[in-house]
Amino acid sequence: MSQPPPAVPVSSRVRKGFQALAANVQKMETIRQNAEVSKYFDGSAPSTRKRREQARAQFQEFVESCYGLTEMNDVWSRDTFLDYTKQFLEGITNISVGKLEKKIKAQTLWGYKYAIYWWAVVLVKDFNSIWQQWHEEVNRHIQLLAVQESLSTRSWAKNNLSDGELVLIFRHICEQRYGVANLKQHWAAMLLTWLTGARPGSFTVAAGYQQGASLGLPGRVRETSQTLRWSDVDFVNMKNGIAVRITLRYNKGFRNPNKEGSSAADGRRTFVFLPSIAERLEFDMPLILLGIAYERGLFVQTLEDILSQTPHNVFIKKEPNVDKQAVFVAASQAGHLDPTKPMNIHALNPKLQQLCTGIGLFERNTYYSFRRSAIIEVRRQHTTESAKDFAHHKLNSNSLFFYDNVGFGDIDMQQYRLGGAESMSREEVRKYFSQVNITRLQPKQGDEDLTLREVLDEKVKEQLSTQDDYIAHELKLKDLYEEMGNKLEELQTAGVIPSTEKIPSGFAARAGARYQSLSVTYGLDELVKKVNAHMVNRKQLHRAIRLRLRKEIHAEMRKEHRAVIAESMAQSARKLAPGGTFEPQQVKGVKVTGIGQSEEEERLFVDAGADTASFDDDNNDGVNEEALQDGHDINSREEPECWEGLEDEVHVQLGGGKPTAETEETRYEFLMMWIKLSDLVVAQSNLLCPRCKIDPTMDKSAKERRFNLFRLNTHMRGSTHTREAQLRRALKLDGMDNTSMITCPTCTAMVKGVKKFMKHVKSAHKETLWEDFDDSGSSQPVTDVTDFEGLSDPMEPLEEQSTDFEGFSPPSRAYTGKGKGKA
Repeated sequence: MSQPPPAVPVSSRVRKGFQALAANVQKMETIRQNAEVSKYFDGSAPSTRKRREQARAQFQEFVESCYGLTEMNDVWSRDTFLDYTKQFLEGITNISVGKLEKKIKAQTLWGYKYAIYWWAVVLVKDFNSIWQQWHEEVNRHIQLLAVQESLSTRSWAKNNLSDGELVLIFRHICEQRYGVANLKQHWAAMLLTWLTGARPGSFTVAAGYQQGASLGLPGRVRETSQTLRWSDVDFVNMKNGIAVRITLRYNKGFRNPNKEGSSAADGRRTFVFLPSIAERLEFDMPLILLGIAYERGLFVQTLEDILSQTPHNVFIKKEPNVDKQAVFVAASQAGHLDPTKPMNIHALNPKLQQLCTGIGLFERNTYYSFRRSAIIEVRRQHTTESAKDFAHHKLNSNSLFFYDNVGFGDIDMQQYRLGGAESMSREEVRKYFSQVNITRLQPKQGDEDLTLREVLDEKVKEQLSTQDDYIAHELKLKDLYEEMGNKLEELQTAGVIPSTEKIPSGFAARAGARYQSLSVTYGLDELVKKVNAHMVNRKQLHRAIRLRLRKEIHAEMRKEHRAVIAESMAQSARKLAPGGTFEPQQVKGVKVTGIGQSEEEERLFVDAGADTASFDDDNNDGVNEEALQDGHDINSREEPECWEGLEDEVHVQLGGGKPTAETEETRYEFLMMWIKLSDLVVAQSNLLCPRCKIDPTMDKSAKERRFNLFRLNTHMRGSTHTREAQLRRALKLDGMDNTSMITCPTCTAMVKGVKKFMKHVKSAHKETLWEDFDDSGSSQPVTDVTDFEGLSDPMEPLEEQSTDFEGFSPPSRAYTGKGKGKA
């Protein structure tokens, strides 16, 4: 029997090293332990590791609950593992509920199968001996369950978002008054995804990649969050302006540097955005990021120095401390940014859906809607190989074809197969069937100024008072306030509460606050605790009811809207039929815009043919060159007509060249607009009432009273600043009471007492109290704009109706507040 060749001798350094290691008892014990523990170590992505842990826990719970087995060797026994696996998967179909339908999808069972397989390799003894049988039978069992249990086959609709929708989102952001800084960084994130096709987890913190997340071993956590930082963004000074270079370091499939073969593949991707001379500056990434970086304090120099420096200073200097911060940072519910915390990936889609609702889009959209559009457009404009490179998929991957959910849906198949002139380009067809062209909500007559979000809020408000659980909680609160009032009256009767202390009546917000204040003062602590506990539950319930109603109303409106679209499609088919006379309602007169058009030109839902002259061959006085081209020499230079008259030497500028002064000025104006776009600064507390301050009938304590914003709005909506209240205060200051004789300045009638005088004014001179001012029929939309934003601004004097009571108090209209400003 042949023997292997002798091993080559090792160096003395290796021999001494192993001998020293063998002498280190503690180190050798650690090595032996690691050799045992490593078979349970999962080096996969955090989300994959989490799914496997959940699958193992659920499988063991199934075996323990159904068979009473708790020992690891019994649960993962080779003899029963195949049967237990199939039974467990069927059990999952019975206890689980799908997201879109009652039944889960078969894809869920496939995920469980592969998660359990990972554990079976290390927990089932000699699993390799039954692997083939286990694999085949489990596959067949999943197929059987899919048919027998009628498992769901529905998936989330894959909708696409492109430049048409982005233009509307940008305008919507510019119109907002609160949380603008957060919206601006979300705009940059949307633009980055659409232009580069990057996954959202490449520039925000994906699940399991945040600082402090476990690395799969006890005591081992991530030291920093994996996200895009300003150190990965270079602002480059070029002759045409400021360019930006972005490096995405964390990309799917390339996050684990220790994975086999990862050292040969660099997962970083670098994108360069040069200064644009196009008109659509809202899509200019250098300007967008430059404005955000300047607001964050990234640069050492001032903005004027940055814009005026020469191209010799290539890279713009950055502040080291800010350079370490994330580009996309966390924000509070009010929209205030926290530069010390990077943005979580879960913050992207809800904000995008909120913006889509704001511009009237019903459908579900995610950041992958931008990524899909980007990949499709690159594939159409370039090649499939370019699209694969752009998508940054693994080698030999066919995932690209799953992203292209349009396929042949943007091609005129008759022209594609039979030839002939192309009536519409693929880009125009995609734009025609885009969400902004087809499925965007068209407001009803009278609601043109309301956004979809405002319509939803109005409908929720209308239906809130009809909900049984809402009414039940309100009645319980009413009973608690009644009990408080009765207890307070008993205490007042007993002399504990002075007779001068007024106990409120009714159950409005002010009365409720007064009830609680008196109860705290006079020792009704148990009732106060009951009310506070009920108020907490009431607030949670109201939020749950509003969310439920909003979801139901949104689904109902979407169903009605889809019915309108379906009817429009049916009418469109009848229009195309011989003798048809209908035209689609939702796409009537739609103008399909080009990707190079400016924001000002991007006007959707307009009549494109209103001022367009029709072409009639019979009235055309020109020569039909197509009919004569075979027998006559038309344009013998074989050049386009537009070239006629050109000189022999023509200088053509290749590339962008240096932008004109007008272009530079336009870019500068846009940058200034983008930087100045911010929240309206409105104080939330320690506020003075401006009406009290200028009203001579108010005493000093009233003028100096401080409010928070909510209380101030409530105060302004009350009767304090009505004309009647001012007259009463003025009469009191003049020393008038119910025994004084008061002369009416309008009709000179003598009236005894303040009460009778006010009654006389209401009946005989009602117009002097401004009670004819009624804005209840106003069609203005209800907004979140607070009523006190313009108080510091100079205002034009109001043209007010003069009255005969100006001697009592200065003319001042009643001011109605609209409530708390929300971000």
